[in-house]
Amino acid sequence: MAPKSELLTEGLGGKGKIWQSPLADNYRDEIRGIIEYISTKVSDTAEEAQEDYDGEPLQVKETDKRAKWGK
Repeated sequence: MAPKSELLTEGLGGKGKIWQSPLADNYRDEIRGIIEYISTKVSDTAEEAQEDYDGEPLQVKETDKRAKWGK
């Protein structure tokens, strides 16, 4: 399966595409770069959040400050 950045820029620039021009090629490359950057940031943030979650204990003592979370 193609990356989302490639799927979302399909039809912009390049040979055999809907919109052919040097400007379309530039836009396609810029948009693809932006999408890849955002996708990477979202993925990295999700991984960090999962790592933080995985690092927390399932149960804590009643005296632990985490036991009072949400109260």
